[in-house]
Amino acid sequence: METTPWSIVLAAGEGSRLSSAIKNWFGRECPKQFCALGGSQTMVEKTVRRALDISSLSQVLTIVGKSQSSFIPPHAQLGRVIKQPRNLGTGIGILYCLAHILPRDPEAIVAILPSDHFVAPKRIFSKFLRLAIRSVKDNPQNPLLLAALATKPETDYGWIETGSAVNYSPVLSVSRFREKPPTEEAFRLWGRGALWNTMITVSKAKTLWGLARAVKPDLIRHFEEMFPSLHSEIPEEEAENFYQSISPLDFSKDILEANARQINVLPMRGVVWSDWGRPERILEITRQFGLPSPASTGGSYELNRTFRERPRRVKSFA
Repeated sequence: METTPWSIVLAAGEGSRLSSAIKNWFGRECPKQFCALGGSQTMVEKTVRRALDISSLSQVLTIVGKSQSSFIPPHAQLGRVIKQPRNLGTGIGILYCLAHILPRDPEAIVAILPSDHFVAPKRIFSKFLRLAIRSVKDNPQNPLLLAALATKPETDYGWIETGSAVNYSPVLSVSRFREKPPTEEAFRLWGRGALWNTMITVSKAKTLWGLARAVKPDLIRHFEEMFPSLHSEIPEEEAENFYQSISPLDFSKDILEANARQINVLPMRGVVWSDWGRPERILEITRQFGLPSPASTGGSYELNRTFRERPRRVKSFA
């Protein structure tokens, strides 16, 4: 019997690069994923809404830092909230969630969705997410990255150089990853049609687990010792001890890049994507879509309303 895909929403980032701007805009310190930037809902709530296009709420895992619980809106529907004792990078956060999923659903397909991204329009993004799920079902040994079309030689993003088409589909193989290249190389990548790495990934859970095992066998062995505990809530002290005994791990660099030959990529044509890790990117997108600046609204403006009111501005994305 085929099961519904799971979703992992990454919301444990500390957002240090945006902290001063957030304080200026909202009058208080708050991780950006728990702020209503470009809409009346927080960024993490919007990410969960995207996840619900493929997953039931019971199959959405939202990982946050233990100290971030107070920032979660009181009535937010975030699925199962996983609280990690401290932030050890995206790789550890993802593996911690996979360790909750695999005992319950060994054949699970998972979508990994960072919560600090702007993605629009949702309707077209969801089509690519479903296409990615179909691709993973056909190629279960190949995790698939959703990639954005590059619009400029950005030096602060990760880039993907692509290879050949996979089975005559829109899916491409990965030739090479390049993280935060210098300006000259960024221009070269842009000119050659390389893609931006969004880190939005769809994969069989056990495939990601295997890729992590290939590069960090001791870490995976340590995780597997915890599997019996993960059927229920882990006692706080046990989780703390576990996190004290492991080292940070970056999902893109330490897992995806280390296994580049096994990764496929799907370019998202007609989708606007931006990593909202810097205030200038937020202001750029709000200007592009005619949204009020967060400085004047505190983020309390509904993006979807703007799409309805300004159909000509987004016609190419419909």
